[in-house]
Amino acid sequence: MSSGIIRGQPYTFGFSIFTLPETPGRILCGQYINFYIDGAPAGGSWQRSGSDASCFASDFLVLSAQDTAKLSNGAHTLVVDYLGGNTYAPSHFEGTFYVRTG
Repeated sequence: MSSGIIRGQPYTFGFSIFTLPETPGRILCGQYINFYIDGAPAGGSWQRSGSDASCFASDFLVLSAQDTAKLSNGAHTLVVDYLGGNTYAPSHFEGTFYVRTG
């Protein structure tokens, strides 16, 4: 993503949350990961991979061409929150991504 997201082109963000100590293949069950762009719930579709609908190895935010076309050129803040569960504490990621014209 170093060159930025091209406005009007599809883009996918992928996130994995690992248990500590990190155990390959271990997945989390329970709460979903929530995505926010500039403080608002992100558009696009939220997808997860894993063994079933309630357990996951990673979550993805898939932005369509129409979704990225709605973003202005420049810097945006992406926040990813895992709400936690009965076993694992909440987790939070915040980062900046850039949108540019072709």
